[in-house]
Amino acid sequence: MAQAVASTAAEQAFEPLLAVVARASLGDFAGELPLPEGRNEVAELTIGINLMLSVIRSNITELKKLNAELESRVNVRTKDLEAAKLQAEQQARELEATLRHMVGRENKMIELKKEIERLKAAAGRTD
Repeated sequence: MAQAVASTAAEQAFEPLLAVVARASLGDFAGELPLPEGRNEVAELTIGINLMLSVIRSNITELKKLNAELESRVNVRTKDLEAAKLQAEQQARELEATLRHMVGRENKMIELKKEIERLKAAAGRTD
C-alpha cells in the first residue's frame, strides 16, 4: 500500500510536467510550470523544463526577427534588381536604335557607291 501511495504521489508530481511537455511537443511553448516546494528531482526537472521553454521562446522570437529582416532585405534587393533590369532594357533599346541607324547609314553608303559606279559607267568614265 505504501508503494501505491508513493506511486500516486509521484504521478501527481509529474502530471503538470507531462502536460507542459505534451503541449510543447505540439509547438505550444507558452506554458511555464510553477516551482514545487522543496529541492528534489521534480523541482530540478521543473527548473530545466522552464529554462528549456524560455530558451525556445527566445529563439523563436529571434528567428521571427531575423526572418523579418531577411524578407526586408530580399524586398530591397528585388526592387534594386528590377530597377537594374529596366535600366538594362532601356540601354539595350538605345543600343538597338543606334545600331539600326548605323546599319542604315552603311546601307545608304553602299547604295551611293553603287549609284556612283553606275553613273560613272553610264558616263563612260573608269576612274
